[in-house]
Amino acid sequence: MLAFTSLLLLVSSHRVIGLRRGNTEGQTRGNFLEPDASRCEEELKLLKRKIQHSCEEDQQDGKTISDGGCEAEAEAVVSDGDYEVWSQSLLRCSQDKTHLLLWSGYQDDEREAVLRPLRQQGGCVLSSQDPDTRLGQLLNAPEVNTLKSCSFPKVKAFWVGASRQFASTWAARSQNVTVAIGYHTQQGRSYKTLFDTVFYRSELKAAVQAFRDKLRVNIIFTHPDMTEGDMDGATSVIYERAQLLSPVPAEKFQASTTWCFGHCAKENLAFCQIQHLLAKDATFFSNLGSMFFQGLGVAHNSQKAREFFELSMEMGHEKAPTNLGMLYQTGDGVAEDLRKAKELYELGMKRGDDRAPDLLGRLYQRGQGVAQDFRRAKEFYEIGVDRGDTGACYSLGKMYQHGLGVARDFQKARELFELGTQRGDATSPVFLGSMYYLGQGVAKDFRRARELFELGTQRGDSMGPCSLGLLYQKGQGVPEDLKKAEEMYEIGIERGSDFAVQLLWGLGYVYEQMARDFKVSGAYDPLTQEHYQDAAYNKAKEL
Repeated sequence: MLAFTSLLLLVSSHRVIGLRRGNTEGQTRGNFLEPDASRCEEELKLLKRKIQHSCEEDQQDGKTISDGGCEAEAEAVVSDGDYEVWSQSLLRCSQDKTHLLLWSGYQDDEREAVLRPLRQQGGCVLSSQDPDTRLGQLLNAPEVNTLKSCSFPKVKAFWVGASRQFASTWAARSQNVTVAIGYHTQQGRSYKTLFDTVFYRSELKAAVQAFRDKLRVNIIFTHPDMTEGDMDGATSVIYERAQLLSPVPAEKFQASTTWCFGHCAKENLAFCQIQHLLAKDATFFSNLGSMFFQGLGVAHNSQKAREFFELSMEMGHEKAPTNLGMLYQTGDGVAEDLRKAKELYELGMKRGDDRAPDLLGRLYQRGQGVAQDFRRAKEFYEIGVDRGDTGACYSLGKMYQHGLGVARDFQKARELFELGTQRGDATSPVFLGSMYYLGQGVAKDFRRARELFELGTQRGDSMGPCSLGLLYQKGQGVPEDLKKAEEMYEIGIERGSDFAVQLLWGLGYVYEQMARDFKVSGAYDPLTQEHYQDAAYNKAKEL
């Protein structure tokens, strides 16, 4: 248990320390949407000259400067984000305050509500409003906050270096590091996944590089939808990623770091206590396998995923056989073996994994590695539904929706899709939306269909954006908007949907025909556009 009696609040976004300002990260980066390469080079050269000049003035005043000299400091700041000397006193914090809190996931309009109770509990905050060096003044100047002619990748090191320097400085001072995260593990649950945050790539790296003898890392999840399993898995992934980033040997890193995690609402951070200790057990290794299988924070590596799944399975974990079975079913990193996949799913089901019955049912429904048997598929889906699995709700609902091995029953299908939606499934709301779109067992309702497609999209489903795109393309329940449709199809492609590729191709056909029609007639004809939209849609379906 850890009570936050003294906290150092170090917000992980460089926006807070005065470098650049915006309401969200997306808005902050919006300054760079229209870069000018030639103008950017001039701005960067000017910035380097200003940094060097400021450094030289500090040197004349007897201030500490970089060991490499002012010219080298200017180059390192702009090109590498390496601030050897920024300011002599950046924090309004007494020396007894040694607890470092890295903060990731909150928008600017929420920040003050979180800061206030932390300050009231005696925490201290970063202060760059009155820098005591000319370099500090320069880096807070309005002209440095913009650099509008440069793309973000061009100046990324400059901005990220600020956060990295602060984290490194204070991690060396403290043996306690807390990371408060407002994001979710799943794409769509929040506007950004927690594995794609600034702290993860920079501040945490600096922290693990700077610690000396021992380090306690506390991960606090504030997103309301994070389950205990989600938190355990995310912490396992963060641990392994930190170990990979750290220059400390793996044996020492494992022996000298303690990792804890828990949930806390962001408004209660000042009083939060950590509930769980990360254990290097079967669950931990299963989580690491999923990390490499899904490419969470690391490159996809099926071989390492298989090794971790096998180790976890030997230790008796209930999910590891199912995870390993998916590798054999898809032939990812191993020779495809559907019978082996079936045996592993059966072991997973025997051990109590809720997902295994659904995956077994799909093998029987499709006749993969077994004779096709809809009755057996239905039985496994029903077991999955009873155990609380979300995927089984969708799979069984689809059988009733399409009459696959059962009498077609729209009411039963709707009830199962609604149950899957309530349980948090990403696919169920999309299929429920399709029933409202088609009027299957319910009155046609494009507005309700749109709401459900949006929910599935937010939860990360690949078909949700495709369905939304079709609504915008055909103007059903929403104003007709081909650009919006294009955006939705591109999201579907990013999530791996082949259908989205076909739809985007069809939309290109629409644009081409509209352009030809405009060139021939000299006028925009909505009826002609609708004709070509339907033609493109039918052609996309044929593909």
